[in-house]
Amino acid sequence: MTLRFNNKVALVTGGGQGVGRQICMELAAEGARVIVNDLFAERAQAVAREIEAAGGKAWAAPADITQAQAVEAMVAGGAAHFDAPVTVLVNNAGIIPERREKGGRTPPFLDMPTADWAKIVNLNVYGTMHCCRSVLPGMVARKGGRIVNIISEAGRIGEANMAVYSGAKAAIAGFGKALAREHGRHA
Repeated sequence: MTLRFNNKVALVTGGGQGVGRQICMELAAEGARVIVNDLFAERAQAVAREIEAAGGKAWAAPADITQAQAVEAMVAGGAAHFDAPVTVLVNNAGIIPERREKGGRTPPFLDMPTADWAKIVNLNVYGTMHCCRSVLPGMVARKGGRIVNIISEAGRIGEANMAVYSGAKAAIAGFGKALAREHGRHA
């Protein structure tokens, strides 16, 4: 069996549950040393333990990716832990509008509190940008690396009652394309 990510260091945001957890597990199975990020320490630690129990290498990195300094510390800590830089970044963390009482549906745009807009945009857009800004200089310097931004169909086609989320995910799509044009040939 060929391990496609053998000894590469991969950072997965939102890696403590769901799709992010599965991405962490798959990368570890392919030989990556995984930095498991989640806002909640117990979730990041649980996935890191699960990877290690399966014979992989992982480091739990609880951090709020909406905070640039927290992201820089997380990336530096992961690089120090594995004695190697991040070469794969998977921007998976995301937040959808809070579901309100009425049947668990998200509110339409006109009913969504503006405070919720900031939560959604900060995590989905600025969190992605902070992570890219933190790992990209090293990727450019080493002339190698991979960044994967997960956006969902909502960012591609829009989704009713998720206007802000759809807009944030569409912003990530545009950001990723522009970033590739700016730096893809260097990394």
